[in-house]
Amino acid sequence: MNEIERIEASSQYLATLIRRSHDSVDWLWNRKNLYRRYPLTGLYKDLLDACGEPESFSHLLACFREFKQRHFLRIGGRDLLGLASLEESTSQVSDLACVALQVGLEILMAHPQWWAGDEGIATWLQLRDDLQLTVMGLGKLGGQELNYVSDVDLIFLYASRHRDGLLVAEAPVLLNRLCQWLIRLLSDRTGGDRVFEVDMRLRPQGKDGPLVPSLAAAADHYLHHGHPWERQMLLKARPVAGDRALGMAFLQEVRPFVFRRFLDFQALDELRAMRDRILAEAVRPSKGWQQFDVKLGVGGIREIEFLVQSMQLVYGGRHPELDEANTLRGLERLKELNLLPASVVEELEDSYRFLRRVEHWVQLDQNRQTQKLPQSQEARGRLSLALGFDGDEQEFLNRLEICCTTVHGHFMALFQPEEERTD
Repeated sequence: MNEIERIEASSQYLATLIRRSHDSVDWLWNRKNLYRRYPLTGLYKDLLDACGEPESFSHLLACFREFKQRHFLRIGGRDLLGLASLEESTSQVSDLACVALQVGLEILMAHPQWWAGDEGIATWLQLRDDLQLTVMGLGKLGGQELNYVSDVDLIFLYASRHRDGLLVAEAPVLLNRLCQWLIRLLSDRTGGDRVFEVDMRLRPQGKDGPLVPSLAAAADHYLHHGHPWERQMLLKARPVAGDRALGMAFLQEVRPFVFRRFLDFQALDELRAMRDRILAEAVRPSKGWQQFDVKLGVGGIREIEFLVQSMQLVYGGRHPELDEANTLRGLERLKELNLLPASVVEELEDSYRFLRRVEHWVQLDQNRQTQKLPQSQEARGRLSLALGFDGDEQEFLNRLEICCTTVHGHFMALFQPEEERTD
C-alpha cells in the first residue's frame, strides 16, 4: 500500500478529496508537498496566490475551501505517515485558520462593495485608516493546538488610532457587517464543505453583547464584571489576525484579572466547583468503549486541559512564565518550576498526544465535529489503521484504557473532592 492508498484507507473525507481532484494529488505527491511543513508566511502567500483578484464573494468562498482541502490533505497525510508530530499538525491547522482570517480580513476590507452597502462605502473609505481591528483567538486556536474539525472561538475588538479621534456612529455598524462577512467566509458551507465553524459566544456578555466591542468596553467588562470561567478562557487568548499590537495591548490590560498575585479562598472554591462539574459530567466508558468521548469522558482531554489551566491560575500570579496558552508547553513550564513531578508530566504529555490523535482521526474520517469513537466496525477499523495499530482494534482500545486511567488518576490526585480532603 503506497502513501496515497494509506491516506485513502484511513479517512473517508480525505479519500473523497483525493478522488475529486487530480490536481490535489499532483500537488501533494508529484510536487512533493506531502514532505513539506509550510511556515505561516508560506500559507499566507499560498492563499493570496490562490485567491488572486477575486471576482466576487462567491469566488472567494470557493478559493478558501480549495485552500483548506489541499492543506488538510497535506497535514493529515504527514500526520498519518509519521512525518509530523502532534505539535506540528495542530500548529499547522491553527496557522491555516489564522491565515484564512488574516487574508479574509484584508480582502474584505479592500472590497466594501460586497458588504458595506451603497450608503456605507464612502463612510468606510473615510474611516478605515483611523480604525484598529484585532481578531483574538481563544481555546485551541489561541493555544496553537486546533483540531481538524473544530469551532474557532473568536473575539473581535476595535479602537481608534487617534486618542482624540471620535468615531462616528456608523463605525461600529460597519465593523459589525465586516466581521459578519468574515465569519461567513469561514463558516458558510460551499460545495458541501466549510473552512471552520466560527463561535462568537465567548465574547464579552456572550450573545447579548455587541459582536465587535471596543477594547475599552471589553477590558472594563473583564476587570469589573468578569466571571471565573472567563479567567480560564483568557488564559488561551492571543491575537490571530488584524492589528496584533492592539490584541497584545488588550491582553496586557486584562492580565490582572487573569493572573492574581495572591489567590483568595473564593477563587480556589471557584476552581473546585468547576472541577466538580467536570467530574459530575464526565461519562464513564461503556463495555467495549462504544461511543466513548475522548474529550469529555473520564480520563479524557478535558481533564488534562483543566489540570494545566487550574495550576496556571493558581501559580501564574507569582510565576509569569506560566502565561502560556499551549497545553503541552504549559506542562513543560509546570515541570520546570517543580510544580508537577517530571514523571507525571511525561505521562500526561504522552496521554495528551495519544488522545488528541484519536480525536483528530475520528473527526477526519467524515469531516465531522465529534470526539466520540465510531460505532461501525468499518469506521473503527479505519481509526485503528490511522493510529498505527494496523487495524487491530483491541490493541488500540487497550492503549486508550491505559491513557484514560493514567490521566484520571493524576486528575483525582491533584483535585480531590472536598469530602476527601484531610486539611
